[in-house]
Amino acid sequence: DLTEPWAEEIEIPAACELAVRESEEKRWFVVLNYEATPQRIVLKKEMTDVDTNLAVTGETCLKPYETKVYVTKR
Repeated sequence: DLTEPWAEEIEIPAACELAVRESEEKRWFVVLNYEATPQRIVLKKEMTDVDTNLAVTGETCLKPYETKVYVTKR
């Protein structure tokens, strides 16, 4: 499973890569879609979309070759 040890927080397909960075207070989830097709991901807890600064949770779709960054408190 590509999301281990983050399975309680995010679910991504095999076509995507997940990079996680942490500070003492925050955790950033960087999701990269390497495919020419949209990819469904699931945010299992509320996170902030760094691009829009909006709180998001649940199912969302990455566009072809899109990269998204989400941040949450640790």
